[in-house]
Amino acid sequence: MNKKLRWSVILAVAFAFLGTACSNEKTNFTSNSTAPPRNTHIATNSAKSVEGEMLPDFNVFSASGETVSLQQLLGEKASVFVVWASWCPDCQKQLPVIEKVYQRYKDRISFVGINYTDGSRETQEKAVQYVKDKGYTVPIVFDKNEATQKFLKVETIPTMYFIKGNKIEKVFVDVETEEKIINALESLMN
Repeated sequence: MNKKLRWSVILAVAFAFLGTACSNEKTNFTSNSTAPPRNTHIATNSAKSVEGEMLPDFNVFSASGETVSLQQLLGEKASVFVVWASWCPDCQKQLPVIEKVYQRYKDRISFVGINYTDGSRETQEKAVQYVKDKGYTVPIVFDKNEATQKFLKVETIPTMYFIKGNKIEKVFVDVETEEKIINALESLMN
């Protein structure tokens, strides 16, 4: 086994043991790359750099294929955007927590699940079936053109954006506890 391959195997085993946030294949943090161990990527994740910035406008798609501008997703209330994919183990851990929090806060905060729909690993059909099978009711839209990467700097999923007005107040780039999400929501509403 050559040295590079040996190190790749060692790193893959180490990261599998430590855990890493899921990512799509086009970011620096793929399951086949030398991703930093869990929590180390949080400080360097570029999605954190948009905290405090105004939310850029970009388009996603509804289940019926209609173009939806990000501005259309923002309601009168504060908003939470969760970028996810059904194949992602970390998203599979986070989504039940999001659903529970959504049920508690849906009358006071707008929630939107933005599915990272790359067309191969994640299709709209797979995402819709996953949501249906799990009984999730959080509204979802589909990012079919990598808009979340371009405009929200998503590197890993799940990534959550807490938005007040048009300002990104907080970004979570890892699986979070219900308590931490609720604290962020309460802060967002004040």
